[in-house]
Amino acid sequence: KKNTMLIILVFFLLFNTLLAIYSLQINNIYALKGQIGLVFLALVLYFLRFKLNISRLTFFILLSGFSLHASHVLGNYYNHSPIIIPWDYVTHIVPFIGFSMLLFNFQKEKMDHKKVFCFRNFSLFITLFLAVSGIGVLIEVGEYVGYAILGMNDGALLFGGGDFDTIVVTSDVVSEIDKRDGGWYDTMGDLLFNSYTAILTLLILFTNHLYRYKKQKRRH
Repeated sequence: KKNTMLIILVFFLLFNTLLAIYSLQINNIYALKGQIGLVFLALVLYFLRFKLNISRLTFFILLSGFSLHASHVLGNYYNHSPIIIPWDYVTHIVPFIGFSMLLFNFQKEKMDHKKVFCFRNFSLFITLFLAVSGIGVLIEVGEYVGYAILGMNDGALLFGGGDFDTIVVTSDVVSEIDKRDGGWYDTMGDLLFNSYTAILTLLILFTNHLYRYKKQKRRH
């Protein structure tokens, strides 16, 4: 398990190193800052993997989500997604599957395995849902603070491509968005996708965990 997670981390670091070199070549310092931040977060998760009870699959999904977010610099994916789904949705769905799995694995021992539908399991589900949603809220707050301080451009903590996906962001566009109380349309869309992902992932995790527990108990 230790070696597998280390391999995942090494591939992630190599990929982000290539992205960082490319960002320097195109003089995109803002993208470089975001890549450095994601590398730092990945290292923190790796060194806390035992304390947080992070599984290999969870670690892989989280780092895949980070990689998808950082890779937008390769082709302006927020404005021109390389797949059918808008790139902004992908960068919210994948990591929030990982965040849901991380928090679930950290707290799953507190479930009542004897009763499927009980207040204890329901309250745990709601608590985990609110915790995952809280991560999304903190991200959006960080984006707002960055926009308020740094202004408009593509990249981490700036208002740019990913913050209003269907159009090219110019000063006139930002002025128009400000007249409508800012970019809260995108913020609410991001929060909704975070919530949809968290609810669906947690439902699957709860159901699968209880099913496997009961199946194992019947064998004994």
